[in-house]
Amino acid sequence: FADIDSRFYGELGVEGKIVQSAQSSALNLPSSPFPLPIIGNLHLLDIRRQDKSLMKISEKPGPVFTFPLGFQKVVVLTGYKAVKDALLNTGDMFADRPPVPIFYHVQHGKGTTVFFSSQELWKTTRWFTIAAMSDLDMGKHLGEERMLEELRFLIELIKSIKGRPFQLWFLNMAPSNITFAILFGRRFDYEDPTFLTQLRLTDEVMHLLGSPSLYVSYPLCALPLRQTDFMPFLCLTEKVHRETEQVRGPSCLPTFEDRKKMPFTDAVIHLHQARLLLQPHMLKQRPHVPSSLATMELFIFFTGLVQKLIFKPLPGVKESELNTTAEAGFTMRLQPQCVCTVLRQ
Repeated sequence: FADIDSRFYGELGVEGKIVQSAQSSALNLPSSPFPLPIIGNLHLLDIRRQDKSLMKISEKPGPVFTFPLGFQKVVVLTGYKAVKDALLNTGDMFADRPPVPIFYHVQHGKGTTVFFSSQELWKTTRWFTIAAMSDLDMGKHLGEERMLEELRFLIELIKSIKGRPFQLWFLNMAPSNITFAILFGRRFDYEDPTFLTQLRLTDEVMHLLGSPSLYVSYPLCALPLRQTDFMPFLCLTEKVHRETEQVRGPSCLPTFEDRKKMPFTDAVIHLHQARLLLQPHMLKQRPHVPSSLATMELFIFFTGLVQKLIFKPLPGVKESELNTTAEAGFTMRLQPQCVCTVLRQ
C-alpha cells in the first residue's frame, strides 16, 4: 500500500486499525461487506462508536477486511494479533500518511505543516520538527521543569475554586499551556481571552478531524467547512496517593524518574490508556513529535494532582452514575461533566 494511515480502535487500544488504501481496481483487496452504490458501507458504521461497529462487522469476513467509505477504499485490521503484525513486523509500510482532503482545506490547499502534510513531505517535515524541537528546549530535563511549574499553577487555580464544582476541561489548560509556551515563548494566564479562545478552537478542530464526514469520504463534494478522566478511578487514587507519599513525601511533587519506583501508579495509568482510543505514535516505526512529552505530562500531572487533591463527584451523585461514555473525535474523550476537589491535609 502506497498511502496508509492508521488509528487504533477498541477498549484495549489495539483492537482495531483502519488503513487508507489506494483506489486501484488492480489491488488484491480483502473481502468486504456488500457495498451500496455511492455510499459504500457507510450505512453500517456507527458514527459515535466506530470502533465497536468495525469489531462487530469483522465477525463475518475476519480480522482483515475491506470497508468502502463512499469513494474511498479502506482496509480494516481488527484484533491484537493482526494489528501487532501490521505495526511491528511491517511497520515501515504503515508509517505513511495519505492525503486527507479536509487537511488541505484547512491549509488552503498547501498542506505544508507537519500536522497537515502527507506522504514524503510529511516524513521530511516530521523529522525536521523532531530535530528542531529538540534544539528548542524540548530536552527531557527542561521540559520536566516546565511541567512541574505549570502543575503548580494548576493546583493553585483549583485551590482558588475552594471546593466548588468545575468542568473537567479545566485540567486541559495546564498541558496546553506547556505547548503554547514552546510555540509562543511564554505561558498564558488561565483567564487570558486569547488563551481560552485558542483552547476552544483547538478542541473544535480535534473533534472535527475525528468525525466522519462527507468531505472525507467524498472529497469532490468540497463541502463548506463550517479530558482528563479521573472519575472511574476514584477507588484507585487513594492507593496511588499512598505510593506517591512513600516515594516523594507530602510536599515534593513527583518527577518522571519516580515512575520506576511507582509500579502501581504506572499500572493505573496504563489501565486508563487502554480504555481510550490511542494513536500508535509510541511505536518506533511511527514516531510522533510529542509522544515523549505526552508520556511525561500524563505521569507528572496525574500523580501531582492526586498527591495534592481528592477528586469527588458532585454532591448527591454516585460514582456509578457518572457518564463515562466516550465521545468520538480525533481522540476518544469523556462527555462534558463537573468534578469537585478537596485539598489533602
